[in-house]
Amino acid sequence: MAGPFQVVRATPYGAQITFVNEVVADGASIEGFFDIAIDITDPNALAPGVVVSRPAVGPYLDACVFSDQIGELDVRVGIDAGILTRSILAAPIPVPANTMVPITMLRIPGRFGGARFTNTSGVEAEVDFGIFIRSN
Repeated sequence: MAGPFQVVRATPYGAQITFVNEVVADGASIEGFFDIAIDITDPNALAPGVVVSRPAVGPYLDACVFSDQIGELDVRVGIDAGILTRSILAAPIPVPANTMVPITMLRIPGRFGGARFTNTSGVEAEVDFGIFIRSN
């Protein structure tokens, strides 16, 4: 005889933003952000405002970048709309030329999470860059 409880299995979730063969000028950045609260939170509890982002269910962020020139990778979060995103790293991660640089399993401590690659090489760079949000 079945009781009042049922076994529930969580379905893993993932979302991504990718840039393939993206040309990034010297000093320019490419970035992607996710709103990890919009689909799972009472909208009345969220601050008004707009952040250009995609909905996702987190809380983990992975990022990976490959560039033919040197640059920097930064992970950024925003507590809520209308609040600037800020780095959660002590310093941006250096990206050597022609080297894959991954970041994995960073927990997003805010409503918005994302990553930014900045070309610091002095010349134009060709970049492959991905930002991923996953539930586990």
